[in-house]
Formats: sequence, structure tokens, C-alpha cells
Amino acid sequence: MGDTIAVPDVEARRKDRVTYLLETYKLYHGHINTMFNYFLVLAALIANAYIQSMQKQAAISSNVSTSIAVFGALISWVALLIHKRSRALLDTIETGLRREEDILFPNGTGFLNVDVGYRPPLARHRYQFPFTYWAFVIGFMIMAGYSSGYLQVVSDWLAQHTYSQVGNIGDTRRLEE
Repeated sequence: MGDTIAVPDVEARRKDRVTYLLETYKLYHGHINTMFNYFLVLAALIANAYIQSMQKQAAISSNVSTSIAVFGALISWVALLIHKRSRALLDTIETGLRREEDILFPNGTGFLNVDVGYRPPLARHRYQFPFTYWAFVIGFMIMAGYSSGYLQVVSDWLAQHTYSQVGNIGDTRRLEE
């Protein structure tokens, strides 16, 4: 009968929750930035290998250059997927932090809840990183198409099937008056 019900300390739990969210946020935010930096180094190495293989194409097969470019596109795609997953986890953490800020700062101030004004989409890391990953995926695929000769086939087809008033666009003869 003399048992008392232990009431958890609400402030201590809130402090633990905020500490957990902040530590997890720092972990994933650091992960995104570090992964992006390592990706840039790896992409530069892959691009360098592609350039070296194109310069020595007479000595090696063109399939090597194509394979290097496809590998670069695959690495870029995987990095993009990892970034998207990490960004989704950060969004979840930011939602929790916003709730805690609403409690701590009821007037709307706080790091996440304050309105910093309009910024164009490409001025935010949320959009810059995926844009850069996509640019590398597309760039490496274009390099693969170039080294495999596929782009030349497409160019030849367009030259045959695209006409202007003069005739075939691929025609390099000068117009005579």
C-alpha cells in the first residue's frame, strides 16, 4: 500500500531525446558530406582511367574504355542511392528535432524552425548533391556511348534522317549561289 509510482523525469527524457537526435543528425550529416567527398575523388580517378584508356586505345580494346565508363556510371548511381537513403534518414531526424524545437521555442525561433527566406533550389545541399550525382551518371554514360562508338552510330543516323532546306545536315558541301 505504501508503494509510490515512479514518475519519469520529463525534462531528463527530453534532454536525452534531443541529445540522441543531435548525435544521430551529426553522424548522418557527416556521413553524407564525407561520402560525397570520397565520391568526387573516386569519380576523378575513374575519369582519369577512362582518359588514359582512350589515349592508349590503339594498344587496348575500346571495350576497356567502355567498361571503365559503365563502371563510373554504376558507382555514381550507387552513390546517389546511398545519398537518397541517408537524406531520408536525415529528414526523419529533422522532423524530430523540429518537434523538440517547437516545445523549447514556442515563438518559432530555433535553428530548424526559423524562416531564413527564399533560397533557390540549387543553393541547397539537399538538391546540389543529387544533381551532381545525376550529372556524373549521365556524363559517364555519354563517355561509354562515345567509346563504344554508339554515339557515332546515332550521329550518322541523325545525319541521314534529318533534312534541312539545303539537304542532309551531314552534307559538308558549301552552298553555291
